[in-house]
Amino acid sequence: QRAAEQRSEAQRMSSELRDNLFGRELWPLLSPQTRSFLSAAEAEFRAHRDDAGFDLSGAAIAYAKAVETELNATVFPALRTQLQGKPPHEREVREDGRLLDLAGVVPHQSLGTVTHLLEHQDLVQAAVRRAMPVDHNWVLGLLPRELGPIRDLRNPGAHSEAITTGALESVRRQILGIGCEGLLERLVRARLRVR
Repeated sequence: QRAAEQRSEAQRMSSELRDNLFGRELWPLLSPQTRSFLSAAEAEFRAHRDDAGFDLSGAAIAYAKAVETELNATVFPALRTQLQGKPPHEREVREDGRLLDLAGVVPHQSLGTVTHLLEHQDLVQAAVRRAMPVDHNWVLGLLPRELGPIRDLRNPGAHSEAITTGALESVRRQILGIGCEGLLERLVRARLRVR
């Protein structure tokens, strides 16, 4: 019964986010997984934001997963457009001891891995500049810094440290675009402009 109640609340929250925050044009452009993570995170946050003793780690992790999902859906297809047909040394990078063929379908990568690729892999940076001529300065410069607090909040949440409303609030506003241009909206718009 509790699971059914949570599903119902997440569905209601999905409609709320679509109609009152992202809009009917942008909401369907987010991946289904992103929408699911966001709805669950926001439902938990709203239900418990005034409960000082409640641990919002679950919501923090879900917000981070939403960003991670959208980041993967934006960066790796953009790289693939630029690197297909290139020889292996011009399309493969070694990350965390694994070889990633960026011209193929890259398996889902963590926020930390994608951030590291954007900040430290010359091959990735060159391909992003070509694929995202309008957005590459943001993707390679500001975006990794914006991902830092999300990654930092998610890691303690995933490993047993309690997350309070105060700790989560600014990251939530940044992700959703409350009082600012939202991180998820920027990722979607950058994806739409990929060459």
